[in-house]
Amino acid sequence: MTRDDLQKLVLRHRHRFITAYNFHCQDTAANCAYALTQHAIRRGYVQPREQVRGETLRTWAKKATAPLWACKAACDLALENGYIPHKDEEWATAVWLWLEAHGPYGNVAEAVASFPRTLDPGKLRPYVEAVFAA
Repeated sequence: MTRDDLQKLVLRHRHRFITAYNFHCQDTAANCAYALTQHAIRRGYVQPREQVRGETLRTWAKKATAPLWACKAACDLALENGYIPHKDEEWATAVWLWLEAHGPYGNVAEAVASFPRTLDPGKLRPYVEAVFAA
C-alpha cells in the first residue's frame, strides 16, 4: 500500500474514532465535546478555540466530516480509555492517527511501544510497518 493509498483510507475512516469516543465518553455530550477540544488544544492539534458543541460531535460522526484535529484527539482518548479497533481499516486508521499525533519515531519497535498497553503489540506491528513503509 502506498502512502497515498493509506492517507485515502484514513480520510475515509477517521471519523470512526469520533464515534468510538462518543460511545465511550461517560458524560454529557457537552462535557465530552469540551474534553475532546481541550485535549486537542493541550496536544497542539488545534490552536486555542471555543469548544465544539456536543451535537457537533454526533454530526461529525454521522456525516464523516470531522476535522483532523478532532480525529487525532478522539483516537488518543478512545485508545487511552481501552477502545480496541475491530476491522483492518480501523487498525490502520488508529495507527496512522496515533503515529501522526505522537511521532516521529525512529523505528517500528519504538513506535509500537508508544501505544497504550491495552493494544496487542503483535496486532499493531504489521500496521506500524505499513505506515513506515508507505
